[in-house]
Order: sequence, then C-alpha cells, then structure tokens
Amino acid sequence: MQNDAVLTRMATISGKTTSLVLEAALGSPLDYPNPRSYLKAMGLNLKEHSSGKHQGKLRITKRGPGIVRKYHYFTALRWLYQDPIIALWYRNKVRRDGQKLKAIVAVMRKLALSLWHVARGDSFDSRKLFNVNSLGLAR
Repeated sequence: MQNDAVLTRMATISGKTTSLVLEAALGSPLDYPNPRSYLKAMGLNLKEHSSGKHQGKLRITKRGPGIVRKYHYFTALRWLYQDPIIALWYRNKVRRDGQKLKAIVAVMRKLALSLWHVARGDSFDSRKLFNVNSLGLAR
C-alpha cells in the first residue's frame, strides 16, 4: 500500500481496506476516462425503469461488483459521522425526501466521483461536493 501513490491517496477518503477492495474489483481509477465511468463500474449510476405509460423512479443499476458497493457504503456511513458538511447535507436531504437509504446512496455517489479526482492528485474537500451556499456554510 505504501508503494502505490494512487492507493495511498484513495485511502485518505475510503480507508486502506476499502481502497484495496476497489483496486482489486475495479482496477485503478486512472484506467477510467472520466468520473462517471468509474461510478458506472461501481454500479452506482442511475437508471430509470419506465415504459410508455409507466413513469419509473431513478434507481442505481447495481451492475458492478456488490462487494464494492458494500465497502463503499460503510465509507459513506463513516463520512456521515466524521464530516459536518456531509452530515448537514444528509440531514437536509432526509428531511426533504424522507428516505435515509437514498440519501446514503447519494453520499456514496458523491464520494465515488471524488475518489476518481483524488486518485489523480486533487485534494479532497467536502465543500466541493455540495453547494455550501444552500447549506448556509458559505465562507
């Protein structure tokens, strides 16, 4: 782990174990051309199931390895307790929508997109994930 710079950067967000699971199941985030393709490989991209008359709801596709979503879920839960910005956004979303699991999946999606950027050398800042002006946290 210490010899791989990408895994070390990813571990700052997801922890060592989750970073290794992501690397083993999906390969390096550097192999993906954009953050959305990395999100899709995780099975966290949204898809609407609808027909001519039926308007379906947006759901994640779950096409990627389940172990990735399992470990990434626990990463999202950890960030809900560690970061006050993520926690505030989560509470507002639950209050607005009334569904805790969907709010956690939304945090998972945002963290997955940030993993792609962090793997390329960007620093992680939870203020970049959310509109801090709407949260009342503008500097």
